[in-house]
Amino acid sequence: MHPRSTVRVGGALEILFVLCYCIIEVFQYVQVAQSLYEMGCYEISLGDTIGVGTPGSMVSMISEVSKHVPVSCLAVHCHDTYGQAIANIFAALQVTFILCVNRSC
Repeated sequence: MHPRSTVRVGGALEILFVLCYCIIEVFQYVQVAQSLYEMGCYEISLGDTIGVGTPGSMVSMISEVSKHVPVSCLAVHCHDTYGQAIANIFAALQVTFILCVNRSC
């Protein structure tokens, strides 16, 4: 919670890895996640909402974001569009202990 706030606010990055056929570079979502944290978000959800992530891309993302945002503030949200949601969640948990995990079919 931001020191000046009495309301808990969470943030979300909802389309990771690919947007309109353009690859999103790791540093781009690291910058946004760090900005959300600095603005006072108590939780930052990293979401693969189009389901194109892989375990390797999930590991890379969590590894880099967790260098700038405390793991206790991170969550992952994975869609199962291509059958990768459980594998991606498992990969995220192998990197570090994420407190909030969810998936969508």
